[in-house]
Amino acid sequence: MAMSRKHYTEVAKIVRDNVEFAGRQVSDHGASYAVGVSAVARDLADMFRKDNPAFDRSRFYMACGLNKDGGVA
Repeated sequence: MAMSRKHYTEVAKIVRDNVEFAGRQVSDHGASYAVGVSAVARDLADMFRKDNPAFDRSRFYMACGLNKDGGVA
């Protein structure tokens, strides 16, 4: 089953919520968590690109609250 834009949007929202949660953490733990979430986002983007060659990684990363390369903004 191919994923739709709706699926990509929902996944991006989940990632964004986790990035925002990490940003609210005061300790180094929050920063480490954000880096981990960004790694998951990059892995998801790899999977989505295999599913859909037209998948726009940068757009997905930005929707996740990350920078255009999938790093912590």
